[in-house]
Amino acid sequence: MTKNVALQRIVITLIAVVGTICQASTEAQAGQNLKNMRARVPSMGEGPGNWVQFRNGIGIKTKAVPYAEMRTVATGRIGKVPTSVAHVTWNTGGSGNWSALLMFVESKGKQVQVGKFTHYIGSTDKLEIKNNRVFVHLDEEDANAFTSGMGVKREGKGWISMAPKEFDK
Repeated sequence: MTKNVALQRIVITLIAVVGTICQASTEAQAGQNLKNMRARVPSMGEGPGNWVQFRNGIGIKTKAVPYAEMRTVATGRIGKVPTSVAHVTWNTGGSGNWSALLMFVESKGKQVQVGKFTHYIGSTDKLEIKNNRVFVHLDEEDANAFTSGMGVKREGKGWISMAPKEFDK
């Protein structure tokens, strides 16, 4: 192997490593940005829901939504589109809490909310975006409650996954 070929291989490897680091940094920043933005929590009755401003994942208290929290956030890509998903829990002042997954995509440098998944996902402790699907880790009992008719695929050991199309628009 000549010195030029060896040098080319080193440069190619360095470019790949730097690209991976930059992408991971961008995804981490997207997750942090998500925890500090305004998002619409779904209505469990009529109407589109209520807007909540989040700071470090905690919703700023309003009369309509006195409690909200982004418990878990995942970033990745669906196709070539930078995508984020947040597991949000909130209440409207009654005795019950609601949970949903909210999906965001990057558009013109900003994250825009594009969908919600409102089937019960209260025990979510981990989210991942990979293979063009959203993966959700639940306790085993909650994972067993999902059926294929709900647009969810069982992935084993508490994991379920769904395609982006399963998020209501």
